[in-house]
Amino acid sequence: MIAAATRVLGADRVDGLASPVGGSEDFSFMLETVLGAYVMIGNGDGPGAAFVHTPHSDFNDALIPIGISSWLALVAAELNRAW
Repeated sequence: MIAAATRVLGADRVDGLASPVGGSEDFSFMLETVLGAYVMIGNGDGPGAAFVHTPHSDFNDALIPIGISSWLALVAAELNRAW
């Protein structure tokens, strides 16, 4: 995903060396069965910049096309297609 997101966003907007976060999502149970990763898209530091699952969190909808483009780049790379 780091390589795919870097192709879409540029190296200056992707942090492949971010420190691990000890979240408590149920996603970890799925990862016990299926290979995967929890990807953080970064909501920014402005309004709505709060941890998810709190009343202060407000997802930045402008990130949706960025997330979709990154996932499409990952799928294309995994399918060995030119992006």
